[in-house]
Amino acid sequence: MKKKNETFKYFLLKIIPLGLGGSAATLLMLMMLLTFIDVVGRYFFNHPVNGAYELTEVLLAFVVFFALPLVTMENGHITVSLFDGWFNGAAKTVKELVINLLMVVVQGVMTWRLGIQANEMAMYGDVSRFLHIPYSWIAYLMTAMAAVSTLYSLYLALANTFQFDSSGATQ
Repeated sequence: MKKKNETFKYFLLKIIPLGLGGSAATLLMLMMLLTFIDVVGRYFFNHPVNGAYELTEVLLAFVVFFALPLVTMENGHITVSLFDGWFNGAAKTVKELVINLLMVVVQGVMTWRLGIQANEMAMYGDVSRFLHIPYSWIAYLMTAMAAVSTLYSLYLALANTFQFDSSGATQ
C-alpha cells in the first residue's frame, strides 16, 4: 500500500506539474513564434498570418490555464502580507487553512461556471469568426485545468490540516 501511495504522490507532485509546465512553456513559445512571424509577414512582406489574432487568443488562454495549477501547487498566488505578523503558531495554521479552503471554493465555483459555459458553447456551436475554431473545446480544456487547480488547492488545505509538507512527509 505504501508503494502505491508513494507512486501517487510522485505522479501528483512531480509528473503532472512537469507536464503542465512543459505544455505551458511550449504554448508560450508557439505564441511568441506566431507573433514574430505575423509581424515580419505584415511589415516586410505585406502578408500577415491569417487568423493570428484568434490563434494568439487561444494560445494565451491555454498558457494561463495550464499555469494555474502550477501556481496553485506552489502556493504562488499573489498575496498581501499586511497582517501576517499578527498570526503565530496555531492561529497561523488556521489562517492558512481558511485561505486554502477559500481557494477551493473560489476555484470550484470557477470550474463549475466554466463547465456550464463550455456546455452552452457546445450547444450553440460557438466558433471563432475567421478560423472557425470551436470555443467549446477550448472552454472544456480550461475547465479541466481549473479542476486540477481546485484539486491542488484541496491538497494544500489537507496538507495544512494534517501538517505534512508538499512531499507528503509528516512534520
